[in-house]
Amino acid sequence: MSRPARSPSDRSPSRSRPRRRSSAGASWVARVRVRLIEEGDSMDPKDLGTTAKEIIDANLYMVLGTADEKGLPWATPVYFAVSDDYREFFWVSSPEATHSRNIAARPQIGIVIFNSQVPIGTGQGVYMPAVAEEVADAGLEQALAIYSQRSLAHGGTVFTEEEVRDADPLHMYRATASGHSMLAKDGLPDHRIVVDLGG
Repeated sequence: MSRPARSPSDRSPSRSRPRRRSSAGASWVARVRVRLIEEGDSMDPKDLGTTAKEIIDANLYMVLGTADEKGLPWATPVYFAVSDDYREFFWVSSPEATHSRNIAARPQIGIVIFNSQVPIGTGQGVYMPAVAEEVADAGLEQALAIYSQRSLAHGGTVFTEEEVRDADPLHMYRATASGHSMLAKDGLPDHRIVVDLGG
């Protein structure tokens, strides 16, 4: 006497087979790990901190991730200058620009600095949560000195305090980063690790 076929709902959960990583996925992870070992990719925090500084110094633009009061996101590249401790980032923008209006409503932002011209699979960037604001009169002199030094080195111009005050079309902005992170080059899927840029 033949047994009636059991529907999938009748089968015991304990007998279901566990999911396995696809052979292609496992092979990819293995290849990446081997490549990292062969290339000697370092996960040392000091080395990563040095790399982060080099990325910031070598690139002219950073991407600001902002959002309006309703949470609608907006991304904008801006030319920037950075303080010696890599915590404060300065740029000049119109207060009427979307990202400037977003900052006025919601100062919490995200920043990423990266080189988009490197080969596939070798990209690296510096990611930062930050709080942004328009620079008040008391801080303009220092902010303009930092910004102008880098701007001149790249063939740009120098702004004076009179050119970035309330009635002028461009204002000086500052983002203060609360931390720095980079992609972890350990062969696992996309995730970041905190890096120390001090010292």
